[in-house]
Order: sequence, then C-alpha cells, then structure tokens
Amino acid sequence: MRIPECGGVPTARSRAGRRGVLPRGAFRWCAVCWGAVFAAFGVAGRPLSASDTTKGRETAGVYTLYVSLAGEERIAVFTYRDGQRRLSRRFEKKVAGRPGCLTFRRDGAVLFAALRGTGKLASYAVDSESGRLTLLSAADVEADPAYVRLDRTEKWLFSAYYRAGRVMVHAVSQDGRIASEPTQVVETAKNAHAIEPSPDNRFVLVPHTGPNRVYQFRFHPARGRLSPNSPPWLQMPPNTGPRHVAFHPRLDRVYFDNEQGSSVTVCRFDRNLGLLTPMQTLGTLPDDFAEPNTCAHLELSRSGRYCLASNRGHDSVAVFRVDELTGRLRLTDRVPCGRTPRGFNLSADERLLAVAGQGDGTLTLYRFDAAKGRAERLLVEPVGKAPWWVTIR
Repeated sequence: MRIPECGGVPTARSRAGRRGVLPRGAFRWCAVCWGAVFAAFGVAGRPLSASDTTKGRETAGVYTLYVSLAGEERIAVFTYRDGQRRLSRRFEKKVAGRPGCLTFRRDGAVLFAALRGTGKLASYAVDSESGRLTLLSAADVEADPAYVRLDRTEKWLFSAYYRAGRVMVHAVSQDGRIASEPTQVVETAKNAHAIEPSPDNRFVLVPHTGPNRVYQFRFHPARGRLSPNSPPWLQMPPNTGPRHVAFHPRLDRVYFDNEQGSSVTVCRFDRNLGLLTPMQTLGTLPDDFAEPNTCAHLELSRSGRYCLASNRGHDSVAVFRVDELTGRLRLTDRVPCGRTPRGFNLSADERLLAVAGQGDGTLTLYRFDAAKGRAERLLVEPVGKAPWWVTIR
C-alpha cells in the first residue's frame, strides 16, 4: 500500500537556539502503631494499584538497564541498586547488526530489537534472574528499522524505516517469535522515525522528519493491518521534523519532539476519529543557546506527569511538567548529560533517569524528584561504543 504524496517540504537542518515561543504528635504516634498492626496482619491502607503490581524490583530500589551498544553490535545488561556508586554489568549479548530501539513485552519476558546495518527485527527471551538474552527469532526486512513497538494486544510488531520511508506490521507468536514475512508493508515518505499505537489500539501515528508530517492510520488488530485515516497526515511547519511520539495515559493529548525545531509539540487527539490538532509548541533550549542542536528522543512518565526530550548539541534532557487538566507543558529542568544523548529512559516508579551518551560512550544516572520535576546526578560510567538506547526494567 502506498500513501499518496502531495508535494515536498524543505527539510534543511536548522540552527538551534529556537526560543520557546512557539496536636499532631499524638495522632502521628497512633498512626504508626496502627500501621504496624495492619502490616502484621497484611491489611493494606489502600487498594492495590496497577502500578504496584508492575514496579517489581524498582520498588525495592533495584533496577535492570538494557543498553543498545550500536558501535559494538551488542546489547549490554546492567544492574543498579539505590546507594550504589557503580553499575554492575550482568550480561552482554552479541547481536546480528547495530542494535537501536528496544521494546519489551509487558511481562518483561521478551525483548524486541531493531538491528540496523543488517536490516533485521529480532526477539530475545529474557531471563529475569541473570539478565541473559536468548535469541528467539530474527526477521529479515531488507531495510534499516529505526523504531519498533508492539500493539496493545502484543500480537503485532510495528516497525518504522527511516531511509526506506515505510512502515511494516509483523505477526508475533505467543512465545514472542516474529513472523518471517510482514503482514503488511506501507510506503509512506522519507524519514519515518517512530510508530506508536493509541491506548485503545484503534489508531497508529508515524512521525516523519523529512516531509514534516505525522501520518495518521487506523489499525485493525483482528487482521494486523493499517489503513490511511482521513486526512492521512498532519502537516507540520517547515524545518520542524517531528521525530518521536507519546500518548498521554489519561488525557486526549499526544506529544512529539521536533528534531530540527528543537522543540516539543502538544496535540489534541480526537479519540473517535484518531486525528491530531496542534495546541502548544515549546522550545527545549535556553534562549541564549545558538549552537547547532537536534532533538532525539521523547517520552512521557508512566503517570503522565512529565514529558522529557533530549537535546543533541546542547547535550541535555529538557523536563516539562504536564498540566493534569489541560495537558499543556511547563519547563521544570534542563539536565546536563553525556555527549549526544540519543536515548534515555525514566523508570516506571519515576525515581531513576538513565541517559545514554552516544558521542562519549557513557551512561549517566540521575535521581529524579517527581514532586519537583528535577534530576540530581548519581553517577556517570563508560558502558561501550555508541549507546543508542536504554530501557529500565
């Protein structure tokens, strides 16, 4: 399937420095005493939330980090414990290509990877105790996958192709094996950079840095197929470069970082139609920064309280507080980091931020203060050549 074109848009990389125009003591003692009694009998003071069941090791202050080392064709696995001064390297997996984007199945039992240079999608069984990765499948896709993401049923794997200008859908078996042939290939436009399903799994968005567009699809999970929405894309201004995308977990809002624009855009999302309307754009850089810069990765915290975007050039991660009613953004911090921060991840408990410095081969960890939206550096450590992606479990 081919999405029709309607003319090109200039895509020259911009200079950075774009402005962001665009009596309590007694009661406390009783509470402590009764809390001890309740704990002894296993009585909870509140219902168990979904996040409580998924934090696992993070709740105990133990984190496992998976890092794509593109310059070594390896995926490295590290452990970090609260109070530790160093990372513990647990395992390394040699892979058939330059590993880039990583995504996990929700249960953490399977890891999916985009392997660049050799044009493959791969899946690995994950041993949660040792961190060991065992290859389950590798599908040849004859192009460099820039991004991979599972649909919400975890029966389909989406992939986006930067140079080839297309997206694909592959079936995934119950044990995590990727089908050797795609269910669908959709030609879009140059520089397809990411792909993300909506929370209800009915729609899919694909930002493209080349034509400054976000392609809008309907998704049919029973068949694993995409169809163009109407209109088929949101056209962004010249030299914007929408790159990565995230849906808010509760609000009808979608967030993009703009590679050439050094900015973040907030859009209204029509849940019935699956269409976007821009509502706010904020710069990620200080007003007085005039050196070249491009944005790389964007993500929302699991709670939806924070939006983060990385700056390659300024070498920082911009942190924005998300208004709980409107979804609009307010800058709370710019976190200095290693050179060329291509990837980063905020842990599910919103306590640990990890930033991969592609340019200097480092991983920097920060204690994240979710009350203030600020980060304090814990450690910087060399991890290998060209770390592209980091995921915390």
